[in-house]
Amino acid sequence: MVIPAIVVVFMFLLFSAPGGSAVHLKAAVGSREENLQDDASGAGKVAEDSPFDFASNRPTVAAPMVRNVIFDWSGTLVDDLPAVWEASNHIFEQAGVAPLSLERFRAEFRLPYRGFCDQHVPHVPLDQLEAWFRAKFMECQDSVVALPHAREFLEYCATRGFRTFLLSTVHPVAYAHQAGSTDLGRFIQKPYTGIADKRTKIADLLSDHGLRPEETVFIGDMEHDIETARHGGIRSVAVLTGYNSLAQLRTAGPDLVVEHLGELRDVLERNGGRLPAVGPKAEAAEGPRRPIATVGGLIFDDAGKVLMV
Repeated sequence: MVIPAIVVVFMFLLFSAPGGSAVHLKAAVGSREENLQDDASGAGKVAEDSPFDFASNRPTVAAPMVRNVIFDWSGTLVDDLPAVWEASNHIFEQAGVAPLSLERFRAEFRLPYRGFCDQHVPHVPLDQLEAWFRAKFMECQDSVVALPHAREFLEYCATRGFRTFLLSTVHPVAYAHQAGSTDLGRFIQKPYTGIADKRTKIADLLSDHGLRPEETVFIGDMEHDIETARHGGIRSVAVLTGYNSLAQLRTAGPDLVVEHLGELRDVLERNGGRLPAVGPKAEAAEGPRRPIATVGGLIFDDAGKVLMV
């Protein structure tokens, strides 16, 4: 059998590329935009397991090791959405305002909380709204449970030796109750609770504990969390287990979007405790470009072997 010269050249380029393994091209076939299509599970992320940025055709930048994790509470570690929705509709009822459907509540709820209240009940003082809310929330907060994968991720952080913190709007009394009932509080080294605007506290948190921004990540489920991370000069991970939708979170521009904390743990394990760095940061990466299959396709097995067709 005679192999065309162009095929020989292409295979030489493929296997002589730096690193010596074709596994770095595992997603090269087809359009990279396929990795960004939404599906029913909410996936719409860049493939986190790829060490290659296909937009720039360059290797990704080696990201610093994650050593400090700041968590949001509601929607990130615990599911309190039903209780918060019920308590919010209670204050609307007390204020003579029509309640919100769950879908509309999720679409319009935002932090800081004052902005949400000004939109729906501007005629009632904030202190009164908070009193109504807390009283009703205390009645229904037993419905608050740990989210799937939360405990396992916190255990993973403990195993890795990550320092763990909490930055949340949750009321200190409510947090104490939920931290005990879910048994998640023991994994948090220092909680910062009752923070109406997290952007005003992130710098103090970093300074209080001597955290290096490049080694610190903030994990949250709302646009406000992503904005807070940016305000503090740290990286952000958005989870799809809470209040904001994928579209809302994408607008905020997090460094990474995952469906849940179990997926984030897998990403960190695959990357040696680092978040993958792709996009504009990879544009400045040094080193030669790797080849991309433009005709035919590449089929890989689990051992990293490649079949060119």
